[in-house]
Order: sequence, then C-alpha cells, then structure tokens
Amino acid sequence: MTIGFELIENGTVVDLSGTAVRWYVDGKLLKNETNGLGIQRLTVYNKKYGGDVLGIKIAIPDHNGQALIKLFDIPVKKPEVVMDIPYAQKKVAQGDNLFYAWPFFFNVASPNDLNMQWMVDGNVLQAKTMADPRLLFSAGNESRSEAKSSIEAVVTNPGKAIERAWGKVLVDLP
Repeated sequence: MTIGFELIENGTVVDLSGTAVRWYVDGKLLKNETNGLGIQRLTVYNKKYGGDVLGIKIAIPDHNGQALIKLFDIPVKKPEVVMDIPYAQKKVAQGDNLFYAWPFFFNVASPNDLNMQWMVDGNVLQAKTMADPRLLFSAGNESRSEAKSSIEAVVTNPGKAIERAWGKVLVDLP
C-alpha cells in the first residue's frame, strides 16, 4: 500500500522539497533524509495478518524551528472475496449468466498475481488468475421449480499460502 501526506499551514500546502522527512513503520525507520529530501509517499508491503495494525509515524525534525510528528494506525483486514451476482434476489435467468468475484485486502502488487478457483455445486472448475474474475454460468433453458445452485469462488495468494479467501452464494434457478 502507498501512504502519502501533505503539510498544510494557514490553508496552503507547504513545499517540503528541501525538508528532512522521516518515515517509521512499527517503530522501524524506513526512509529519511539520506534517501532524499521531502519524501511525502511511502510504499509499504504488509507482513501482518487480519486483525492487526500497522503503526505509522511521520516525523519532520525541523519545520520552522520545531519538530512535527504525526502518529496513526492502519488496521489490517483479512483477505475477502466479494461475489458479484448481478441478478435481483439472486435469481438467475435461463441461459447464460455472468458472475464476478472481486478480491480485497490481499498482499500483492496487483490482483492479477492472485489465483482463483470457481466451484459450482461442489464441482471444481478450471483454475484461473484474477486477470479474468468471471464465471459464465449456464442455467439451461428449462424451468425447474425451487431449484438452487451453489456458486463458490476461492482466491489464494501463491506467494503467501496463508492468504486465502472464499465467497459462496446460493442462487435460485429459473
């Protein structure tokens, strides 16, 4: 994730291009004036798990003769998959239906780095990457009274096996 800030004084953004800025994450100094002056953005790769926090400290040791320090926590969420079922009351139409699965809170540079697996009524379909988060589901052309189908999506981070999330939805068939 990328964290950034602007210093505002009297309603005006302060030019920090010649100023020492120090960035700390969980008490560890990550960037300071030896990396360059006026650093207002920091990219952090989270190594923590859901329910924890990243402690961030931004320090400007000398701004108009005094030190400025800002401390804040960023909560770490566990990975999630949101199933996008664009049909009213989860009732699919006859024929082809398109479903999506969207990953959130995974520790990857791009969602395309994630692996994905769809399952329909417990049957595992061909594995994919998140570059294509769609499932084309055919409900057939015959009516079935009160029939249902289970659609599941499992997303995993191949670089961090403990990062895994799944979503499941029960849809009504026509």
